[in-house]
Amino acid sequence: MKECLLLFLSGWLAVSSNAAKVDTVQIYSRSMNKSFPALIFKPEIEKKTQQKFPVLYLLHGHSSDYAGWNYIESQLKNWADDHRIIIVCPDGDYSSWYVNSPVRRNSKFETYIAREVVKYVDDHYPSMKDKTYRGITGVSMGGHGAIYLALNQPDVFGIAGSISGALDILPFSDEWNLQEVFGPLKGNEKIWKKNPEYTL
Repeated sequence: MKECLLLFLSGWLAVSSNAAKVDTVQIYSRSMNKSFPALIFKPEIEKKTQQKFPVLYLLHGHSSDYAGWNYIESQLKNWADDHRIIIVCPDGDYSSWYVNSPVRRNSKFETYIAREVVKYVDDHYPSMKDKTYRGITGVSMGGHGAIYLALNQPDVFGIAGSISGALDILPFSDEWNLQEVFGPLKGNEKIWKKNPEYTL
């Protein structure tokens, strides 16, 4: 996974060197009336400068959470450092699949990630706000979410990648809490077919 992330980053950004730091923040969701934690890795910012940075959103997989990225914290700091980017690791809940669920009415993670988290980052960090400089990727469920969000929110994300992404989910409709998110496959084919493998 680390090698895939490095490849993704190296194809997008130039290299530099500084001392990155990480913030743990709570980001409120108006759409869900709840706050969720996130890790935000930022390169060292020189005082009295107006420098802005590209942002990479990194989505975790099924049954994990934002804190799962702590196990490669040093690598993420290095990537933020070397590539001069902000890396945002939001929480996508145990099994949100990063969509606005038609079944779980209080699960609106498409809105949360694409609108509320992005707005929080743009309001609180020196980010480049043009979508050209805003990328999204993730692993497993997060890889699904990255492609889903990029396709459904093209005004927000200018580049997307998927690392071992769960894109073709129909063969696994009985697994990974999918029916709790999308409803039973039978009778809900239109909802299921809004997923990446049918829209690419």
